[in-house]
Amino acid sequence: MQRPPQNMQDLTQAFANGVRHTSIEQARSITRYHEFVRDNVRSVITHTFPMFSQQLPKQTIDHWVNEFLLQSQAIEPEFHHIATEFVRFLQTHSNALPAKVVSVLEYEWVLFNAEINPEIVTLPIKHQPETVTFESLSRCTLQLNPTLQLIEVPFHVENNAIQFIDENEPSQAYAVYRNTRHQVLSQPLGMRDRIVLDPLCQHGAITFEALADAVSTYMPTRDVSAWVLHFNHTNLIWIDKVSNVDSDFATSNQHLSGDLS
Repeated sequence: MQRPPQNMQDLTQAFANGVRHTSIEQARSITRYHEFVRDNVRSVITHTFPMFSQQLPKQTIDHWVNEFLLQSQAIEPEFHHIATEFVRFLQTHSNALPAKVVSVLEYEWVLFNAEINPEIVTLPIKHQPETVTFESLSRCTLQLNPTLQLIEVPFHVENNAIQFIDENEPSQAYAVYRNTRHQVLSQPLGMRDRIVLDPLCQHGAITFEALADAVSTYMPTRDVSAWVLHFNHTNLIWIDKVSNVDSDFATSNQHLSGDLS
C-alpha cells in the first residue's frame, strides 16, 4: 500500500498529536502511551548523557523531556536518533540553559557518536604498533583514526566527572575516537598535540617527513617521532603504509645485475 487511506492518515495524526499533547479528555490508552514514550525518552537522555543529567535537577530534566515531546519534529524512533534529535532540540533553545551545561551535552554526544560511528577501526598486521620503530618512520604515511572528532570545551573530565574551568582560563580540547578494541577514548590535548594534529586534520593522510617539516618550528623531529609512536599505539593515528626502502633497493640491484649479465 503506497499511500494509506485518508481516514487512516487522520487517525494516525490524531494519535501522534494525542501522544504529544496530553489532556484530561483523552482516552486512557493515549495517556498511558504518552507516559511510556516520555519515560523512554527520559531514559535515553539520562543513559546517553549522564554527565549532562547530573548538572540539572530532575524537575529540569523532566521539563525538557516534556518540551521535546511537545515541540520537537523528530520522526525517527531509534535510540540513537532520539539522542541526536534531543541535542538538536536543546541547541535551538540554548539560551534557556547555561552555555557550559549545553557544552557538556554536546561533548557527551561526541562520545556517543564515536561509539555508533559505522567506520571500521581495524589495523592490518603490518600496521600494528609494535611493528613501527623510530628508524622506519621516515618511510611512513600517517592517517587519522576515521572515528576521530575534536572538541573544545570549558571543562576538564576526570573519572567521568566534570570540573568547569574558570572563565579567564583557556578551554580544554579533547580528541574523541574509538580504538581497535571498540573502546571510546577521550584524549585531552595539550598545545603540542594540537600543533601536530593540525596538518594531519588538514591533509587526512601525510608522510612523516612532511609532518615533521610542518611542525619543525615548534618541535624537533625526535619529539614528533615520539608523538607519532605514542598515538599510533593508542590508535589516535596509525601508519597507513611502510615501504621497505632497503628491500626495494636490493631488489632493483638484483634486476640490474641480471640485465648486465
